[in-house]
Parts: sequence; structure tokens; C-alpha cells
Amino acid sequence: MNNRTILILLTVAFICSACQRDKGSESIKPSAEGVSVVKKAVLVEEFTGQNCGACPRGAAAIHEAVSDFGDKVAIVAHHVGYYEDDFTLVGSRHLVKLYDIIGAPSCMLDRTDIGKDDLAFVSWVLTKKDIEKQLLEPSYVSLMLNTSYDDATKELNVDVSGELLKELPNARLVVYITQDKIVARQYNGGDDYIHPYVLRAVLSDSDVYGDKFDVTSGKFTKTYTYTVPEAISGVKNVPFATNVNDMYVVAFVYDFVSKKRVDMKKNIVHNTVINKIIK
Repeated sequence: MNNRTILILLTVAFICSACQRDKGSESIKPSAEGVSVVKKAVLVEEFTGQNCGACPRGAAAIHEAVSDFGDKVAIVAHHVGYYEDDFTLVGSRHLVKLYDIIGAPSCMLDRTDIGKDDLAFVSWVLTKKDIEKQLLEPSYVSLMLNTSYDDATKELNVDVSGELLKELPNARLVVYITQDKIVARQYNGGDDYIHPYVLRAVLSDSDVYGDKFDVTSGKFTKTYTYTVPEAISGVKNVPFATNVNDMYVVAFVYDFVSKKRVDMKKNIVHNTVINKIIK
């Protein structure tokens, strides 16, 4: 074997080994600034209401925009923005104030300014391209979610873990329970309208501002336990039955800078993860 052949073989071996390393580094890799970043999932928060005639159109538009992305997108429907209704939770009231939600149907994508009129914009202007673009944004938070459910005791265990890959002193963790396919009254939708991804419980801080981390950078773990009731009532004390087969856990990390309006656009979502309770 001559020297030229040996050089070629060594070059091929180096290229192949580099390819293998790249495969193993897809989840965490250095950014241009030398800080590690990860690929992310995104959060769509819908603002809707049973008394809103245009809200079925808004929900359909969101469904169309996210339909190709699977669990790379988590949807949470807050029943606020256009009056309160039978599904409204106290936590969503605080969210309206924090992000100055002034109407429905509207939505936010990662609580981030994506170039629409405002952080919250009318739902039917959300597009697949908006989702694609946001998914390409680097994240400085890795996030994992493990859930287990005991059908006998109705106890749900939620373990959230991950890492703050740079200093994020304002980071908070929010954990929601949502339920899909709830049949109930909807203006311009009838009495058998199917309500998607309704917020049903907040496992983290009950006013939806989230739980602080013990660190400002580095690894973290948080554990929550929730007993799923037979029915859940909102602020109007109207109970709706739960169905764990249609329920999800949504966890996300965001920056909570302050409640001041001047800081509203700084309270952005870094990363999101979603698990179906019964897979």
C-alpha cells in the first residue's frame, strides 16, 4: 500500500468519524457565540371564548397552521380575551393582564414578536411559515418531560428536567394540563361544538407566572403530582368531565422579566415540550 493510498483512506476515515459526531450533536451544539443551543418545539397560545362568533374560524386556522408539525408544536387554548366563559381559569385572567390581550380570536407564538401587529395577533394570520421560522430559532434551554399515570388512583406524576445553557436569571417553568375534544356550546358552532386543547389546570404556580429555578444556569429538575378529578370547573363553577385519553401535559420555560408593559416583549418562551397522558 503506497503513501497516497494510505492518505486517501485516512481522509475517508476522518470524514466518516466527523459525520458520526455530527449525528450525536444534533440536540446540543455550540452557537456562533460559543454558547450551546438546542433545537426547540414551540408554543401556540390561543385566546378564545364560547361567546365569540369568529372563534371557530380562529381555531380552524390555528389547526391548519400547525397540522404538519406533530409534537413540535403545543397548543393551549385560554378562554379569555372576549369575555369569560364556562372554561375560563383564574390563571388565564393573569395572562391577559401580563400580555395585554385585548380580543379574540387571537394567539401568541412563543410569546414572541414575530412581526405581526403585536405579540397577540388575530388567529387566522398565523401561517405554517411562521411555525417553520420559529422552529429554526436556537434555544438556550434543553427540556425533557416524563409522565406516568395510575388509572386506579387517578394520580399523574410529571417530571420535568433540562438545562439552562447560559445565564437565564429570569427563567421560569410553567406546566399546564390541557384537554382536547370537549363537546360543549359555542356561539356560531352549536351545542355540540368540539373545543380543542382547553386549559384545564396549572400545575406550576397557580397564577401562571411559573416556578423559579434553583439555578440561573445549569441542569434542573422539577416534579409535580396531580390527581385528575372526575370533572373540572372554571371561574363560573360549571363542571366538565375529564377524559385522560384526550389530556396532555405541556411544559415550557420562559423569561419572566416583570409585569410592566415596557417589559412585555421580553417575557418570551425559550422551549416547550408536550406529552399525551395516555399514549
